[in-house]
Amino acid sequence: MQLYTKESIDIDAPVSKVWEIVTKPSHIKQWEDFVGDYGDDSPLEVGREIIWKDGEDHLKGMVTGLEPLTLIRVSFRDSTWERAIPPEDFTYVLELFSTGEHTLATITKGDYKKIPHSEKIYTKAHESNELAKIKKLAEK
Repeated sequence: MQLYTKESIDIDAPVSKVWEIVTKPSHIKQWEDFVGDYGDDSPLEVGREIIWKDGEDHLKGMVTGLEPLTLIRVSFRDSTWERAIPPEDFTYVLELFSTGEHTLATITKGDYKKIPHSEKIYTKAHESNELAKIKKLAEK
């Protein structure tokens, strides 16, 4: 059995504006739950590494998929995980769907069953308010 979280929100802004907010690090740092180190402010691209630190522990992400104005896929590896997992086993996928002047944004995270401490991390994922923050920034 797989274990994913999936949330969506309608944003009153064109997909091009939302895309800039979800791909440019200076904007991402205003909405992501944990602020990452992106190296510079150039837009995300496939192969880009992102590091989130919490003391000595860190989470590494790698942009593994990107379709302009449509999709960003990031795979993760946490320094506290006892075993390595294949990059495709735990991903963060942000999808954008244009509906004219509106954009439907969806974030899917998982598979939580494939990572250590999955129940704790799965529970925390439901506390995320990233989409609400993206909406607020895009509708300014």
